[in-house]
Amino acid sequence: MRQGCGSDWAYRGDRGCGSDRAYRGNWRCRSYGPDGGNWCCGPDRAYRCDWRSGSDRAYRGNWRSGSDRAYRGNWRCGSDRASGGDRCDGCDWRGGSDRASRGDGCDGCDWRGGADRASGGDRCDGCDWRGGSDRASGATGATGATGAVGPTGATGATGATGAVGPTGPQGATGATGATGATGATGATGATGAVGPTGPAGAANINGTTNRIIKFTSATTGGNSLLFDNGTNIGFGTTTPGFPLTIVAANASRNVDITDSNANGDPLWGVNSAAAGAGSAAGIVGITNQSGALAAGTWGENPNANGIGVVGVANGIGNTTLAGGAGGAFNGLTTGVFANSDTAGTGQAIYSTQFSDVVRVGYWNGATFFKINGVGTVSTIVRDPTDPAGERWVTMHAPETPEILFEDYGEGQLEDGVAHVEIDPIFAANVLIDERHPLRVFIQLEGDEWVRGVVVKNKTATGFDVVELDGGVSNAPFQWHIVANRADEVLPSGRLSHNADMRFEVVTGILQTMAGGARSTMTSTPQGPDSALPASTMPGGTPAGLFLAPPGNASQATWLSPFLPSGGR
Repeated sequence: MRQGCGSDWAYRGDRGCGSDRAYRGNWRCRSYGPDGGNWCCGPDRAYRCDWRSGSDRAYRGNWRSGSDRAYRGNWRCGSDRASGGDRCDGCDWRGGSDRASRGDGCDGCDWRGGADRASGGDRCDGCDWRGGSDRASGATGATGATGAVGPTGATGATGATGAVGPTGPQGATGATGATGATGATGATGATGAVGPTGPAGAANINGTTNRIIKFTSATTGGNSLLFDNGTNIGFGTTTPGFPLTIVAANASRNVDITDSNANGDPLWGVNSAAAGAGSAAGIVGITNQSGALAAGTWGENPNANGIGVVGVANGIGNTTLAGGAGGAFNGLTTGVFANSDTAGTGQAIYSTQFSDVVRVGYWNGATFFKINGVGTVSTIVRDPTDPAGERWVTMHAPETPEILFEDYGEGQLEDGVAHVEIDPIFAANVLIDERHPLRVFIQLEGDEWVRGVVVKNKTATGFDVVELDGGVSNAPFQWHIVANRADEVLPSGRLSHNADMRFEVVTGILQTMAGGARSTMTSTPQGPDSALPASTMPGGTPAGLFLAPPGNASQATWLSPFLPSGGR
């Protein structure tokens, strides 16, 4: 449906009007044609998807009216001015060419004329036309589509704070807080009066000054064995020199401490001073006796797998044999230190295994031996033929009736002659002279046509090898030399005779005594075992030799001491 109104106005839909004004939607200007879904009005005005008004201005999403004014989201009427009553709303038009009042406008659904003019050629309404005196309204057209909602206006100012409401009911009582710190203790009150003295006792006590009292009957007291001088306590003495001094002549023991707990230690001796270079010991035992059971300190463990004495030093852990031992000693760099301080015959260690003797660090009065005793010097090595790689086998050192050094080397003939120089270190420690000749052994190699060689010109520093029959070959050879060890000045200053030793007779086999275990209170040493033949020791049994009975599993072997004069 198309309607036209005058020559100046057009209304939405497909209506065209005049040449000067257009309204939103699909307005077209009758005189100038459409503009791609926009509005066009007159020769000077256009609005992109929205409205434009005036000849120079456009406003996106809003309306403009007149040539000089624009209002966001609203309409303004007239060409020059608009006031509170002169504006037209997005849904309400108010007109008049020069002025309009709030009641003089025209509504989005109804147009009304100003005081001086009515629409005729100037106004048109989407639903109803009202004119001036010259024109009558046409029939009411169909209601157009509702326009887009305008943008939300700015938020108004916050209203005044309302009056405070009435006070609410009281809340539940909160949990009790933590108790505060205890206040300072008040001053001590005055001491009360002394009470009356009690009645006299009925006991009758007689004793000696400094003697600790004991009950001699139910109502009497007298001296005990303990003596207290205010500094030390004595048992069996009235002159104690230490905090606790015990003096007695008991045939068994002075102190007997027993603990029946399997994990209990009956006695500890502890020096609790800070670590330093002091001379204190945890426990000291001293005796001047030499019987089979005599010892400064005795350690015994009758258990079949027990350890008699354990020593641990340097702050390391303890290691013992699972099958037991007479002693187990542990140290960081040295497990056992043994010292013999005699200038005469002696040894650092004298050991017997089922009465068979081996000495370590042994001086026989003429020669010093690292090891001397029955048996063979041996070592053990892995057996490479064992698939599991777990088997070890024994290898033995060659031993001779003399004290010998030996060396090995190789050489080569040059035109049938060679000279071999002995290593100077070897030469300095052997004796080579007419009584102690150098033994030289030559093994030719490589040339089967060499008939042989001879050794000539042996000296303390070398020897010559010469081919037989004037041969001039250049055959290589291996050599092996043996010489007597020279006598040696030991670090102690003693001279150890080595060069002339040959099958020297064993002397100084020590007497041993076998005694019972203290746990059985056996105190009688066993005598010599005459059942063993004299030939059990090299050179026969020396005078005074006593052998521990074989098969005595609890035997204790005591050595004749070669000890320094000092001691505790």
